[in-house]
Amino acid sequence: EALRSLDRLDLDGASRSLGEQRAAIGADLAESRSDFGIALGLARIRRRRRLELLDALTVGWAEQSIDRLTALPVLDPTTDMATQSYLSLRLGELYREAALTGTDVAREYVLIVVETDHTAHRLVAEARLTTLHSALQYAFVGGESIVAITSRRVLALANREEPRLSDSLARLRSELKIALAEGRLPSARSWRQSLPDTAGELPLAMIEIGY
Repeated sequence: EALRSLDRLDLDGASRSLGEQRAAIGADLAESRSDFGIALGLARIRRRRRLELLDALTVGWAEQSIDRLTALPVLDPTTDMATQSYLSLRLGELYREAALTGTDVAREYVLIVVETDHTAHRLVAEARLTTLHSALQYAFVGGESIVAITSRRVLALANREEPRLSDSLARLRSELKIALAEGRLPSARSWRQSLPDTAGELPLAMIEIGY
């Protein structure tokens, strides 16, 4: 009844504001659209109008999410590398999009992790981390997200598409081999870390890579 009485008012603005509020508290977009769609249906809002209002909610949610992203420190001021906060937001974005489109994040993406030996010397650790980061940047040239996870471990969020992934891994192995030969790294290990099927399983997956 309340929604029907608002039909003469700015329902678009109210829907957009609701989307902003839902994003601000970290609510999932798919869940927000579902809940709002049910409420609009109960209020007997016309189907075409319901779709317009759902789009307004989505716009509000997206704008608020972008604001949250830009408010977070996405780069470490010391190393100039992407932060764990950025990785969390990027993964959340992928899983939310997958919920809307029916795609499978775990089938489309994989984490490529590289690490070297630990050192207590800060400057040495930063130099090694930079070397790992540079190797991933050289290997993965398709706009993949590259993030420093610990003081000796860096990862790339990569697309599984072949032969692109195999080519990138070959370049990575070559770069790490050169860094080892030049003495810029004492050791180097790399592996693939699969992503979980659902966003709810992400915390455990992040723990496994030292997040």
